[in-house]
Amino acid sequence: MYGDANGNERVELLDVNLMERYMEGDAEAQDSIYFTEADVNADGVVDDVDVQMVKDYLVGNRDSLTPELHTIRFVTDGGGEIAPVLAGDGYPYRGEIPTPAKDEYIFVNWVKEDGEVYYPLTEVVSEDMTLTAVYELIESREQINITSFSLEDQEPDVSFEITGDFASAEDVKANITVLPKDGSDSVAVEVQDNGDGTFKVYAPEGFNEGASYELTLGEGLSFSGKEEMFRTAYFIIAKEENDTLQYDADVIFIQDTDSMSYTIDGKTVDVLETALLSNDESTDAITGSFEMSGQKLKAGDIVCVYETTDPRNRDYTQNDYQDDAMAFISITEVSGDTYSFESLSEEDAEDVLAMPDSIPF
Repeated sequence: MYGDANGNERVELLDVNLMERYMEGDAEAQDSIYFTEADVNADGVVDDVDVQMVKDYLVGNRDSLTPELHTIRFVTDGGGEIAPVLAGDGYPYRGEIPTPAKDEYIFVNWVKEDGEVYYPLTEVVSEDMTLTAVYELIESREQINITSFSLEDQEPDVSFEITGDFASAEDVKANITVLPKDGSDSVAVEVQDNGDGTFKVYAPEGFNEGASYELTLGEGLSFSGKEEMFRTAYFIIAKEENDTLQYDADVIFIQDTDSMSYTIDGKTVDVLETALLSNDESTDAITGSFEMSGQKLKAGDIVCVYETTDPRNRDYTQNDYQDDAMAFISITEVSGDTYSFESLSEEDAEDVLAMPDSIPF
């Protein structure tokens, strides 16, 4: 069950909390998380994208968390066996792929079936694919020198220190290339002479958030602190999450009070939670009622009942709101201060959020 990060056979805010603690490096969370279920988009890592997908599912913005999977197979050509991996459609696979090891050869890169280079971290998976390892003889690597490394979640002001026997920063700049790998706009790149035999490669205006780049060094240049065979760096610039759900203007928001209780299928509960309005066994609506004075609702109104923090003011990048329940319902009948309701239909659920450009990313 994708999204069920804690393995209790339900998808709920507890899963969001566990995933966020896992991302923060919490040891307990890393030991207890169900990784496959938490990796909702099946891209090989548990990150903000997976968390946001679960949040969207919980507020009714997604009707499923099951990804469309493709198989990536590896032909190592004598470099050992690497098991196939399943990758989610529409995302780059960012999980760890073992490097093949072939006697007397050095691994250079993977190529796709059409012979094009497979770029890790940025190659969007849209179909099954077979990757074949490319090697060079160790004795010839001084002439080839084509090995890369990858970095993700870098700040826009990221810089690279390189070394080389060049007279000036201008000469170094003429012997490097920085290319966007995702179709984003190019940025101006400069080289600064550090005065100690090293040079700094950077973008004065910063690299674009969310974009991916390839920095390749020419002959005679190398990355400081790395072996000379590393000549290319692939890096992705982090994009700040801006989590501001925009709700449809017709949705009515009501804060729960101590005097309010809810009857659902003959059972009384003090707090209305989303989980109470889901039914895995049937597509029939969940119905109930509650009493409330001082508020005039009518049949057909879509209402959000929240416990403490108004959902319109929630920032899910700062808080998981685990103990702050909310639920969306549709009013079906009004009799004095008694309101009958049912869980939202699929059509009503789509109307809750202002669509489409306000969906948080």
